[in-house]
Amino acid sequence: MGKFIAATSTDGYWDGETQITDVIIIDAASSSAAGALIKTSNLLKKSNWKTVGQNSDWIQMESDKWPGVEVTLESFASYGADTLMEDSRVAKAIRETLAHAKPESLIVADIGPAE
Repeated sequence: MGKFIAATSTDGYWDGETQITDVIIIDAASSSAAGALIKTSNLLKKSNWKTVGQNSDWIQMESDKWPGVEVTLESFASYGADTLMEDSRVAKAIRETLAHAKPESLIVADIGPAE
């Protein structure tokens, strides 16, 4: 999908349940956020992931191989860096990457339960 930058997890409370979501930050080496999203989703499609929803900032994908799991690819800019920067380890990896990469090339992949 691209160069692995960092990983973390988040938890949220939805409909009376706590949901844990894994978050992976990827450098897709693209010159635009749209290009990075397309590049990353096309690589997942090669592994039989299907697009189930999208807009200009994100793409949601599911796979029959992983029932009940959804991957949401989102541009770093639209994801909200504040959330990611709360983890000092992740913040350091992002800062180091941004020293030589364009922010537009970063993709955040949320991996969690399908809705």
